[in-house]
Amino acid sequence: MGMSYGEVAAVRFALHDNKRPRALYASSQYLDLFAEKAERLGVDRKAFAKNFTKVDGAQLRHLSAGFSREFIDYFNHRENVVLPEAAKKLEDMKHSVEELRQERQKLEELLLGDSLANESKILAEWYDTLHALGIKKIKKPIALDDHKPKYHLRFKNLSYF
Repeated sequence: MGMSYGEVAAVRFALHDNKRPRALYASSQYLDLFAEKAERLGVDRKAFAKNFTKVDGAQLRHLSAGFSREFIDYFNHRENVVLPEAAKKLEDMKHSVEELRQERQKLEELLLGDSLANESKILAEWYDTLHALGIKKIKKPIALDDHKPKYHLRFKNLSYF
């Protein structure tokens, strides 16, 4: 019985994601590599192999596959030295950012205070000059409060005629 025209055959393959992870102690390759490392550190190979097979990798998910003395030393150094230093640097940076923000705000207030006073005088003189020249339909400019930026200065009416 063959397939007729228009029929499609579906072929299914097992997905890679459905494979179960292999326990670390079940791999002879890892056992040999770790045993060699243990011998270099002065641990008996048989004692290491016995203890290595007792470790349940499923319960040690937070440890990397390179679970070794170097990894533990790295982890301890990271937890006891690197992270506290980073936290201290972060606090120092937050403090300096806050100081810089306050300094910036003071400088902006100083700059805007002087410029608003000068701009108010200039606008008043400009208005008086235009008014004296005969432009009567222009309305008097309004300067806003001192704490608002200078680009918020607006005229009530921008028409010159």
